[in-house]
Amino acid sequence: MDLSTIQMHLDNFVNTWEGWHKVVEGLSNWVGIANAFDSFKTSLEVVDAALPALSSN
Repeated sequence: MDLSTIQMHLDNFVNTWEGWHKVVEGLSNWVGIANAFDSFKTSLEVVDAALPALSSN
């Protein structure tokens, strides 16, 4: 093997791990969005539970 082949393999290795990093980072962003929606849903449930108490009926 010559040095250019070794360099090519190392570059491919780095590119592969950078690609996997982007995949994992993207998944964690989706988890963050899901958590935000869960928090919003919880807030709406609290408001919904409080509405009957605020009614004048």
